[in-house]
Amino acid sequence: MENTKKTVIFNPFLPSYKKNPYDQFKKIRSSDPLHFSETLQAWIVLTYDDANSILSNNQIFSSSPLNAKGQIADLIHAQQADSPLGFVETVITSDPPTHTRLRSIVSKAFVPKNINLLTDYAITIIDEIIDKAVDSGQMDIMADLAQPVPVKIIARMLGVPVSDYKIFKNWSDKIILAATNVFPNQNVIDNANHAIQELSEYFKLQIENKRDNQISDDIISQLIAAENAGNLLMEKELVAFIILLLVAGNETTTNLVGNGIATLFKEQDILARIVDKSIDIDKIVEEILRVNSPVIGVARFANKNYEMNNKLIQKGDTLLVMVGAANHDPNKFTEPELFDFNRVFNKHLSFGHGIHYCLGASLARMETSLILNKLVSIISRAVLEEEIDFESTFFLRWPKKIQIKLNT
Repeated sequence: MENTKKTVIFNPFLPSYKKNPYDQFKKIRSSDPLHFSETLQAWIVLTYDDANSILSNNQIFSSSPLNAKGQIADLIHAQQADSPLGFVETVITSDPPTHTRLRSIVSKAFVPKNINLLTDYAITIIDEIIDKAVDSGQMDIMADLAQPVPVKIIARMLGVPVSDYKIFKNWSDKIILAATNVFPNQNVIDNANHAIQELSEYFKLQIENKRDNQISDDIISQLIAAENAGNLLMEKELVAFIILLLVAGNETTTNLVGNGIATLFKEQDILARIVDKSIDIDKIVEEILRVNSPVIGVARFANKNYEMNNKLIQKGDTLLVMVGAANHDPNKFTEPELFDFNRVFNKHLSFGHGIHYCLGASLARMETSLILNKLVSIISRAVLEEEIDFESTFFLRWPKKIQIKLNT
């Protein structure tokens, strides 16, 4: 067993990584798929089996950075110390029993039955946006559709004014930029803290209004009801929970929609078949999630020494589980770069695995399927006004914009 950590060049800061991280994943996975990056002071995990094993084992591989060590852990601790909320455990950054308690409070809101109740509302706002685009003859799919739809839907689920969606999106973007970059600069951190402070004040008012009035069935009211029932949430914990739901509930879905449209522009034959309704749109969404995942990495922290692939991961070590690389592992997916919606095996890791499997997976799938169904006939007769460029943080990836002109 090796106890000397081996240096392999993994550089997520290169412009080429933002353009296409999968090329770098492929090269490194073929030479050293589990290695320690001296630059990042973290283990880089690039195969499906290793990623799946780590995400499944929350007892050894924690989601909480509290007991972690190293450069990334120190940065997380410093950011939390400076945050207006301080360190507050959430469903993303906690382990059982805290994770179990927090997830159980809100999980009912995201079951498929309740997600289906949002379908008519989602269709209404999607149709409104697309009709406007048809009238104008042009559209930026990211700014005009992929961004507003998810944030409006999660605002409605939370029970806050949908009309404030532009403010929510601005706050959300600043927070996600700091939260999903490995080494954000101080300006990014300051902007995120300012957004957290403003969101906290906004949601505190919403919470007080709902406490003073009749409880309804929105998520914030459910959290208040849980608090009243004795499943106590500290004020900071309650606010942090709501902020997390707002941010996570729109950012990754926006990226999924954008990545999906960008993929379909490259897959014109498949696009034509979707227009003809000869393909199951749900299979298309799953293959988009695998080929062009909106989430390309997640972090875990070792609770104890652990041997994996004849290498020693030490207690406190950070592991960067690159789910985007795992989704392209040729040992699991035949011809992984090929868009094949009829794959026999397509258990991608884009929504994670284990107890932290994405709470909003059904919501993201619903929104993406509806948008694609409504938009394919538009983009099949549209032209791109410029090449699609991608933006990314360490953990997320999305198109900057998708500017189209409609052929009449």
